[in-house]
Amino acid sequence: MGCGGSDDTTLAGEGGASGSDASAGAGGSLDGSAGDANGEGKAGGGGTSAGGSGVGGTGGGTAGTGGTAPKTCSGDGDCAQPTPYCDTAAGVCVQCMGDPNCTNPNAHACDLTTHKCVECASNANCSGAAPYCNTTTNHCVQCLTTDNCGAPGVKACDPATNHCVSVCTGDGQCAAPTPYCDTVAGFCVQCVGDGNCTNPGLSVCAPNHLCVQCVDNTKCQQGNPYCNTTSYKCVECLTDDNCGQPGVLVCVNNQCSCGAGKLLCNGKCIDVSADPDNCGGCGHQCNGAFETCTSGQCTCTAPLQHCGGPGGGCVDLQIDPTHCGDCGKACGDTQTCASGNCVCRPGLTECNGNCVDLTSNAGNCGACGTKCGQNQACDNSKCITGGCSNGLNECQGPNNTVACVNFETSPLHCGDCNQACQNDEICVQGNCHRYAPAYTCSACPCDAVCAALFDNQHQCCAVTGYTTPVCVSGGSCP
Repeated sequence: MGCGGSDDTTLAGEGGASGSDASAGAGGSLDGSAGDANGEGKAGGGGTSAGGSGVGGTGGGTAGTGGTAPKTCSGDGDCAQPTPYCDTAAGVCVQCMGDPNCTNPNAHACDLTTHKCVECASNANCSGAAPYCNTTTNHCVQCLTTDNCGAPGVKACDPATNHCVSVCTGDGQCAAPTPYCDTVAGFCVQCVGDGNCTNPGLSVCAPNHLCVQCVDNTKCQQGNPYCNTTSYKCVECLTDDNCGQPGVLVCVNNQCSCGAGKLLCNGKCIDVSADPDNCGGCGHQCNGAFETCTSGQCTCTAPLQHCGGPGGGCVDLQIDPTHCGDCGKACGDTQTCASGNCVCRPGLTECNGNCVDLTSNAGNCGACGTKCGQNQACDNSKCITGGCSNGLNECQGPNNTVACVNFETSPLHCGDCNQACQNDEICVQGNCHRYAPAYTCSACPCDAVCAALFDNQHQCCAVTGYTTPVCVSGGSCP
């Protein structure tokens, strides 16, 4: 149990259980602070117990290696988390300059030597079952000397664990969870040899007489092949060299990593704040044609803007018929978007608020308001009597008038009379196909842009009347 535990017979440290038959935990808590520029740091302190026979944890983990140099500063404004305060005397950013800077209940004191938030910097920070501060580990402990244990000749302070333990001359004076007598030191311990450690995961007796995972690499397996001889735990690495990629991976808190700001993605250290294929995390791809990765977020490339809803994503508000001039402002089916305004589609003309085809509309034949007579047809912008020209199809209008249209290309009569394409469609060979302006591309083939819009089923087309090339889904050009 950690500092402040109350069970008389429970061993302290990670994994310790309560009760008279509990076995020792493998180690105390980690200090929690990263290594400094020299790869240095403090080991974690042992756990504590209020009981007279409780034994402390084996100590915390070693500091991480490969830390970066402290940031220089002249004031707090130059600093940021995790070192938000400026030590103006040293001119570097630090974690704390005093106890008020430390708000973590488990690390509420500022060590003015290292300027790190710790459990204790002096006895004043400790109380209860662990009233003394081990200033080497900055952890509250039960004792520092035998004098702290009272009852001379009955209890002694174990310097390896900072716990008060029973004095003994033989095993008969000891009981669980410290059933063996260290006759050299003269007090009861958990083990005096490997044979006393029956837990398969804690099968080695450490120099501090606690059953632990390892004291050297021989007990460690693939994945965690190295023994941290401070915490007596098998770990992934002890030094940068253990990580196998010199200059790439570093050992931080006994784990191989890429260092600050990078993640290991498919065996490579990637800056996920700027990589478009791993933006904000491994495998999160931005749309390469329209997006860049900025501060770990996919953002639209200027002049594109992000719009939600149908047809959303990165769009150009100047030419997108679904978001014309503003997100969500859709043009009508007979319209397109030009300079942020909905206008009649190429080939159509506005007459009294309606977009019409002057080449075939019998009510506006050749010009707005020019009406063909009864039983006449509008053919190529002229009113005629008789059938339509070769290649054109007849569609009935009011007063027995006829519109002569091309089913292959007409956006109002695509494939059949009165079969109009929607505002994001174009008529290709008598079928309405989705289309979109080829944002950011000035001339076909615009493969990257069109592929981003319609995968690989697309065609880039230069269509008369459109100011940019258009990408047509799954077909040929009109």
